[in-house]
Amino acid sequence: MNAKKSLVLDGLLAVAFVASLVPNLTTVAGHEWLGLVVTLAFIVHFAAHLRLLPDRNGLRVANLCVDGIALVVLATCAVSGLLVSGAVLPAFGLYAEGYFFWDPLHATAAKVLLALVVVHLALHVRFMTGALRPGSGLSRKRVQTSGNTQGSEPARWHVERGDRS
Repeated sequence: MNAKKSLVLDGLLAVAFVASLVPNLTTVAGHEWLGLVVTLAFIVHFAAHLRLLPDRNGLRVANLCVDGIALVVLATCAVSGLLVSGAVLPAFGLYAEGYFFWDPLHATAAKVLLALVVVHLALHVRFMTGALRPGSGLSRKRVQTSGNTQGSEPARWHVERGDRS
């Protein structure tokens, strides 16, 4: 998938995430169901982009750390959200006790997740601005970093600009 299509899909995910943060905007039931969809979309997003991060430079390591923490917080938010659910669990005939534990945990996890998403976006601002530049033709290409083609050194990814003519 090219950079612009990826950026559009990521933008749609960001809009859905922001909408899921405001239960008054979507109704509580809509918040819960949208939250499940956004959780699945985030997991797919992380998995799809993980293959693009094999380098060990500082920015990529920071991104992996932020993404790893975000996945843990996302799981906490999703599980606690399900356990305080007023629409999703009853739809399956289930009920969970412990509202006064799970509800504050859910609210805190949602706020921490929002902060981590902002950091994640900040780590990707260079990619986003490059993809939005007219005629950027950004693509990720796997290249061998040394003259050795025997495979002793792993191939690395780099962003290469396409022909602008």
